Amino acid sequence: ELIVGHVTSDSARIWVRGDWRNPCLRVELERQGPGEGPERIVRHVWVNPWRDYTAVEHLRGVLEPCTTYAVQLRCLSSATKVDGQLRTFPKEGSPLGFHFLHGSCNLPGARLTALGSMAAGLVGAAATDQALKLPREDWDTDILSSAFFRWLSFPGVHLASRPVFRFMNYLVSSFVRQTRYEQQKSLLASPFEAVVTSIESETDPRGRPAFMIHCGDQIYVDVDFPKRGNDVKHYRRNYRQAWFEDDGARRLLSQLPHYMILDDHELWDSFGTERDGEAEARRKPALAAYDEYVASRQPQQPTPGERYYRFEHGDSRFFVLDTRTERTRPEGDAPGRMIGNRQMDALDAWLQEEGDGPRFIVSSVPFVAELRPPGLDSKGVRRADERADKWSAPSWRGQREAIIARIYEYGVERLVFLVGDMHCTYHATMQLGGPRRRFTIHELAGGPFNQLQFAERHQFYSRYTGSFAPLGTSSEEDRLPSVSTMQAFHGAAPSVLEVSVAPREENAPPRVDWRALRTHAPARTNGSTKQPPPNPHDLCGTINFHRRPVGARNGAG
Repeated sequence: ELIVGHVTSDSARIWVRGDWRNPCLRVELERQGPGEGPERIVRHVWVNPWRDYTAVEHLRGVLEPCTTYAVQLRCLSSATKVDGQLRTFPKEGSPLGFHFLHGSCNLPGARLTALGSMAAGLVGAAATDQALKLPREDWDTDILSSAFFRWLSFPGVHLASRPVFRFMNYLVSSFVRQTRYEQQKSLLASPFEAVVTSIESETDPRGRPAFMIHCGDQIYVDVDFPKRGNDVKHYRRNYRQAWFEDDGARRLLSQLPHYMILDDHELWDSFGTERDGEAEARRKPALAAYDEYVASRQPQQPTPGERYYRFEHGDSRFFVLDTRTERTRPEGDAPGRMIGNRQMDALDAWLQEEGDGPRFIVSSVPFVAELRPPGLDSKGVRRADERADKWSAPSWRGQREAIIARIYEYGVERLVFLVGDMHCTYHATMQLGGPRRRFTIHELAGGPFNQLQFAERHQFYSRYTGSFAPLGTSSEEDRLPSVSTMQAFHGAAPSVLEVSVAPREENAPPRVDWRALRTHAPARTNGSTKQPPPNPHDLCGTINFHRRPVGARNGAG
């Protein structure tokens, strides 16, 4: 298996997985088009069972900027191969335009198929068992066209057949338990098929997405039935099932760089919100599997165990938060924290850096958008407290205000939050400050790759007025207003965002365009292999940043 990880202007991380029959893998990169560097780069990678036969090959300083490379993974002991592709980033500070994909929440199709098959089997077994319990005189033998079935209605055969059918049912259920309700091929369409087909059909490498951001819930380990244990092998199996048993996902992961961060379902539903013993027992094996399958191919971490990171594409900067594993609940006078002190310091330093390009903060849970508290919805049904693990919850609101105060103090005006978790796509804004000094930060929610449940518009405030204390102040009189507004919302179907950063001329403000791409494309007609045209009713929009006054800079002033 092959996944393209973190890429820079001259380096790349290539994640590979073999097996016990293929412990040595050959990674080959071939430059597409003219260039000055090596045309072909070959590396051999050894894998071992202690890391589930996974490894990362880090190609440092051997690639050229803005260059496309064909990637091929070969097994030395067999003819098996996997083809992929990557395009290196431009040099840091370049104002070139690009676009990327942003989404979250992938409920694997293989898991849904297995659960559906299991449910149908249980229903059939229950119906058969209930039918056998009926008295013989209630049997409707007229519908049985073959005499072969009539013998079951005789009293002696009827009595003897019940344990036979139950034993057969036991054999089938035992087999299903051993296979963990898994099937070789999903009966559902891949949610990645429409996206990856569009990418593969693009003949100009510059027209492809530069990378993809997966904003949490890569797997749903807590959806398993029967319940899986706390062993790391079960988490590894979930990653393999979500990515490699889905042909569309496998192809997509090998076609462009992927930046991921975890949320709760990589560990347990709502992990970090309520500290129960069962969830904490899963922490170590879950994070061990995550580090093998995800963190190992992301940008180098500051210290072991810290999973937040940053990267750049030209003059656009990205900071990816870990909002799940560092949470601390409020205790006494100590406020709750969603991110730890070291991560907060790293974010603070990143916010103070100079730069004219747009900035993006990736958070697995909403930051700008305000969710409604528990209460009755428009239909009179009581809502659950959706805020519990979001930034707008009372437990985390204090740290959220501290981040808002830093954004305002440092004048980080060209800022967009990229979030997931809520199974919907939206654009929200937060206006900071009063009449004398006011600017706006934005938030784009990447919709789910594949889901059965979707968020609804009434779960969010259309407009919410709050306040925050500027740095160095504590008086209530000094607090400044913040107004969160839901600008656009879409929660009707699985979709991901295509976010485009327009090419920028000197002293011109950046522009960010975005649109929702449905992950389940309409059916093709007349046998055409081309993707259908974009739906004009799909959600889309533009973020226009203001021109900065001469002498001002995006960072600490």
